[in-house]
Amino acid sequence: MRPIDQFPANSFVARTLKKLNHGKIHDSDPSSSDASSSSDSYDGPGRPRAPPIADRAPRSSHRKRHHHSHRCRHSTRTTLKPIAPIEYDGAPDSRLFSRFVTEGTAYVVDCRVPKDRQVFILSYYLSGPAYDYFTHKVALNFDQFTLSEFFEGLFNYCFPVNYRSEQRDKLERAFQDDKSVSAYVHELEELFNLIGITSERDKVIKLWHGLDGTIQQALWRDQYNPDINSWDAV
Repeated sequence: MRPIDQFPANSFVARTLKKLNHGKIHDSDPSSSDASSSSDSYDGPGRPRAPPIADRAPRSSHRKRHHHSHRCRHSTRTTLKPIAPIEYDGAPDSRLFSRFVTEGTAYVVDCRVPKDRQVFILSYYLSGPAYDYFTHKVALNFDQFTLSEFFEGLFNYCFPVNYRSEQRDKLERAFQDDKSVSAYVHELEELFNLIGITSERDKVIKLWHGLDGTIQQALWRDQYNPDINSWDAV
């Protein structure tokens, strides 16, 4: 089973990719002088040749990536300069992955990158295991990958098969301890969204029993009950 197959349709990761599948990715005008050509295709093993829409200094370090930017095509819909995605290094962190999916998709759309070059452009914002995935699984025929196929493959390559189980274990071990109530609630909500837990009763019970003992006592005293009251009420 692939890591991506473990997540139900209502989980954070699945919903992120679903939005991509239902999004409108526009191709650029092929007659544009910036359109792709055979001269900027993949050169074999190693990092691909810089795309023609790029206007960047040599890549001296990943830390300096944000100092370089692509010169994107003008759009009549906005005067804002497209924002390049934060580099993704393949860390098995759903927040970082989802941010890269969201930012990367917005970038190639705002830059009006042709569909057969979108994955190629995003490879410049990969490092570590994430770039290994591009090199070993995608580079030789990057123009055949849709964004959805690329991101799903990236997730399966970088995340462990038992990732969702690990997050369930993390949820079971999640208690307020020395955190504020708001910080604890935020932690739980992230895990609920990631795993795909939608039952409000299950959420309330987990929140209740994870709170500091003195807070639980105060809730009982005020006649609240985890089996009756809603998440918002608690």
